[in-house]
Amino acid sequence: MRKMEVSLGLVTAGIGLYIILISLNVIPVADERFGVPRWIAALAGATFLVGGGLVALIRAGILEAGRLRQRAAWGPRVREALTILLLGLFAAIGNGLAFMPGEGRHEWSVSLPFITVSGPAAYALGRVGFGVGAAILDIILILAVLDFVKRGRSKALEP
Repeated sequence: MRKMEVSLGLVTAGIGLYIILISLNVIPVADERFGVPRWIAALAGATFLVGGGLVALIRAGILEAGRLRQRAAWGPRVREALTILLLGLFAAIGNGLAFMPGEGRHEWSVSLPFITVSGPAAYALGRVGFGVGAAILDIILILAVLDFVKRGRSKALEP
């Protein structure tokens, strides 16, 4: 089971790398085929790359807690740093969609039994929706970074 999880993590990371290469136009794709700005696609690809890599590293046992594997004593800090990076990538996407200038397309639909209602939502409503999510992620990210630094300092002060 562990080999399959590592493999799925690596495949996910590979998909992220592919998305990044497309967004950077290393693998050419016409701008008309993009539904989002290329930088959003690059951030989305980076979430797959970091998330998949993190899963693969954890399931391979490389980032296990130091108590479990002496040679991987640095593992928990790396795992925490990569998790914070992943959270930061998600926050960057939300902040970009909510607060960066430019036009966007935010649509909505409601499906009930036997009826579906849809149409373009107000542009501001889409921005507010992404803004609320981004603000929540920003707060979580700030708290995670502060905790990471605090625990790093306390470990450095230990004899």
